[in-house]
Amino acid sequence: MNEKVSALTQESLAELRKKPNKLGLKSEDVQNTEQSVIKQFYQTNLDKYQKEFQQKIKQEGYPLNNETII
Repeated sequence: MNEKVSALTQESLAELRKKPNKLGLKSEDVQNTEQSVIKQFYQTNLDKYQKEFQQKIKQEGYPLNNETII
């Protein structure tokens, strides 16, 4: 999912937003669907960050040194 969602650009979103009119979808339903996908993407990235952060803490201890943070 991560690669597919990250491939979405402002242009492709604009193109997708034209489709609901053709399909007779309510803008509320479209927004809910977009938010659901964005939320999943965000959570995936958050989980990845948390995992990487925990690995760094195990490797270097806490607090992290300045070189790691920058």
